[in-house]
Amino acid sequence: MKHHLLSLAAVVIPALLGSEVVRAAPVSGAPPIQVQPPPAKKVNRTTELTAQNVVGVPGETKTFEASLKAGEQPVAGKSVVFEIEWRRSADGRNWKEVYGSAKTDMNGKASAPIVLPGLNQGTYVVYASFAGDDDARASKAQASLSMLKAVSKVELGDMTWGFVAGSPGGTRPSITVLVTRTSDGMSVTNGKDSTITINGQSQPLSSAAPYRKPGVDTYVVLLPIAEQWIVNVQFDGNGSSTPSAAMRTYTKPK
Repeated sequence: MKHHLLSLAAVVIPALLGSEVVRAAPVSGAPPIQVQPPPAKKVNRTTELTAQNVVGVPGETKTFEASLKAGEQPVAGKSVVFEIEWRRSADGRNWKEVYGSAKTDMNGKASAPIVLPGLNQGTYVVYASFAGDDDARASKAQASLSMLKAVSKVELGDMTWGFVAGSPGGTRPSITVLVTRTSDGMSVTNGKDSTITINGQSQPLSSAAPYRKPGVDTYVVLLPIAEQWIVNVQFDGNGSSTPSAAMRTYTKPK
């Protein structure tokens, strides 16, 4: 009996399993299973950046320009950074400093108004760079910055009288002296490269006390006791500014 049951199970179970496998088979006419391929990896556009040369003087505002393209097509809405490389005389090494940035317009052009620094006359390197993003690859360009000397001017202020201890009558006349560049009104002298001559007596302008505010030094010069003063100030010029001079005659009021 036991052998009979085992034989029966050996026949029935495989049949049942077989019938289950048959029922699990795909139904004729059903749509095939769609296998989605992995998304294609996006390829960034290769870009090319070109920059324009610049010529100017310290303190002048100039427009730095660069154009960004992918092939022949302009690339809009991308940020371009402008740097100027210049040499520090202390250690002789070259340094780059960011002076401005701008986004490209529909024509792929970035235009940044930049105030030129007080560099000595000479030629410097301008670097324009686009850092790249998910849409476009990074690119860089170089151009030249030709710095000329700024035009300087000397201004002699009106004479004023003020209290000075030890002076006859307790007062002394004084004048103000400004040596600036015409491009932006900033000072260009340290006082040592300028000479003031009063009634034939000369001394460095640095011997006078400067009144300082950002970018502008106003030298306050005490005049000697006299009835009239002929004042001449000579600025010798420097690496970034031209020489200049001014003369003025002052008379003691009656």
